[in-house]
Amino acid sequence: MRRGAWTLAAWLAGASAAAQGRPWMDVELGLQASGRHLRYQDDLFGRLNTYDLAAAPGVYGRAAFYPGALGGGRFASMVGVTFAVDGLFAPASRDADGAPVPVRAWGYAAGLRVRLPSPLPDVGLDVGYVAQRFTLGRSTPTLDAGVPNVGAQSLRLGLSGRFGLGRRVALTGRAAWLAVLDTGAAPARYFPRQTVSAVEAAAGVAVDIGEVEVRAGVEYRRYFSSMHPEPGDAYVVGGAVDEYMAATVGFAVRR
Repeated sequence: MRRGAWTLAAWLAGASAAAQGRPWMDVELGLQASGRHLRYQDDLFGRLNTYDLAAAPGVYGRAAFYPGALGGGRFASMVGVTFAVDGLFAPASRDADGAPVPVRAWGYAAGLRVRLPSPLPDVGLDVGYVAQRFTLGRSTPTLDAGVPNVGAQSLRLGLSGRFGLGRRVALTGRAAWLAVLDTGAAPARYFPRQTVSAVEAAAGVAVDIGEVEVRAGVEYRRYFSSMHPEPGDAYVVGGAVDEYMAATVGFAVRR
């Protein structure tokens, strides 16, 4: 009986927090269409290929939990943990001889979100770890279509927010800077002195249809690379821009 009463009280506290714009959980699952565009700058000998993927289907999931919001504490409800995962079903690429090269693309992220004191109900600071993988065949020039495989690991620092438009519609957005810690073994072999940074942004809309929300949005991530070539390097390239775009649609539970 005590346990049941505590569970009911926790649920009511969570509902109260949600009513005040401070929900204790937000879980979203959906489908995405994603593309990638890779361009090199000052490729002196033209030995590297660009890469263009207009759109490919994929899936994604996201979750955020604020355990302190269940107790109704003002400050405890500000801190939450976030998780995200996505996978892309990209078509095969082609090597120099026209043979198919399998493509694998996926990513995940985990971090903390602190909801800031604000007249707006849900504006937060995001800090976390982001991993992104995009591979074509294996990490050798003869099997990856001349495009180095990417295994980026980054630290994220950004802001995100949710802005209500009436009782059932809300706009969402986020922007972040990524401190890229590593891009994987293949880029390091191609460009041993490479330095990389990245930015990302997203915008979306959420519509409450009762027990769940329907959400749609667009996302963008851009990596900036400087190769710092030296005489004798196998690949003499000044830099590169690697862009990832996605359109998403999904369902979410927010309490």
